[in-house]
Amino acid sequence: MRTTICRVLLACAWLALGNARAAETSPAAAPPPALEALRKEVNERNAALVQQGFNLTHGLRLQGRGGAPARISLVLPPSDEDLRLHLWLAVQGGEAQLTLRGPAGQAPLLSWAARQGETSLQRRLPPGRYELEFDAGASEGGFALLGVKGPALVLPQLDAARVQERAAAPERGFHWPYFLYLPQQIKSPHLLVVPNNSGFVSTELELLRAAAAGELNRQAALAEGLGVPLLVPMFPRPADPQADDLYLQALSRAALLATHPAWQRVDRQLLAMVDDARQRLAQQGQVLSARLLMSGFSASGSFVNRFAFLHPERVLALASGSPGGWPLAPQAALEGGVALNYPVGVADLAALSGEAWRPAALKAVAAFIYMGDQDANDAVVHRDSFSAADERLIFARFGSTPLARWQLSQRLYAEQGLDARFVLYPGAAHSVTPQMQADIAAFFAERLAAARP
Repeated sequence: MRTTICRVLLACAWLALGNARAAETSPAAAPPPALEALRKEVNERNAALVQQGFNLTHGLRLQGRGGAPARISLVLPPSDEDLRLHLWLAVQGGEAQLTLRGPAGQAPLLSWAARQGETSLQRRLPPGRYELEFDAGASEGGFALLGVKGPALVLPQLDAARVQERAAAPERGFHWPYFLYLPQQIKSPHLLVVPNNSGFVSTELELLRAAAAGELNRQAALAEGLGVPLLVPMFPRPADPQADDLYLQALSRAALLATHPAWQRVDRQLLAMVDDARQRLAQQGQVLSARLLMSGFSASGSFVNRFAFLHPERVLALASGSPGGWPLAPQAALEGGVALNYPVGVADLAALSGEAWRPAALKAVAAFIYMGDQDANDAVVHRDSFSAADERLIFARFGSTPLARWQLSQRLYAEQGLDARFVLYPGAAHSVTPQMQADIAAFFAERLAAARP
């Protein structure tokens, strides 16, 4: 899906504002009604940006009267596209100053002050790191919102006390680094794995690290709530003129056939990362189960869905959001003998993976598969995800849109006796909403409780 950029980052503004809400609703610092009204407005504006196709949004609570400026670090990959930034802010009792600076040595690209309003910037920008600063020190504080159309990543500040970066270790079976997040208290012996999804083609480690760091930052609250360690890999999305669908981050067909050592079998590389993390934690006295929790959205939603078919004995439960327009069918053929080859179904899964298809083991995996009923993001029509023959088969036999295929997918999983819960969210587009986040957390908590001895 080369036209789908950073879709998973759409939840960013909700998380940022959610963290602010937790800080502000303490008895000692109850927010005034005016700020509550602004909070509502920024959430509404965020939803509107998503509907307008902004692929990244980020909300901020601005501290007033002596508070430190709020900052957003953006990392831009090489691109021939224009980047569009939409900025909105509103403060009480004064003005806030916004400044956008490019790579070191350049003059500010944008400088703007307002009490309430919006501005935008659209141009082609060179790759590198950009800094947005919101200074509301001359006001009583308020909110700001950033929307981005184009390839860009927010670079979060990670908690060094909680986050470890493990270097690539080919001798241990993985050619790319990974992040490991440790919650304040480990309550369950299961590791949460969230595959990375950069949203654009790149093998640059700095960009992959930024994308993975953003993913980790968004999923840290889930890991804390469940009391589980969190692992996020830094897999690349290489360009290969010989294989258009070398979409490692979606575990495409070419990903299973890749022979380059760095690209080869990223599903097995992920298992090697997991076992490396388990060994390191065991040395610290924390023994973890071999069975995982897995969560992903869009391309990474496809990854976790397909990974469970390849390695069902290693997955306890998974949450797969909007998995590419088509979750893998748990059968080899349709009536009449029409073969469903991977990634449409499992007809040749054993031949591709070198391991027998294990439907009985898959029945022990609990799946939460979800999507918004306004989600039109369909990987089926993109050659980096599905072949033209796959597209014709899916359109002819299953439907021409993700929504049209939804009930049939649900029926296929039920007919095979799989423990799969399909949930459709009214009014939601290609984004992870707060309700989805809450339902995923409840689903995993339920499964962890059932797994306790």
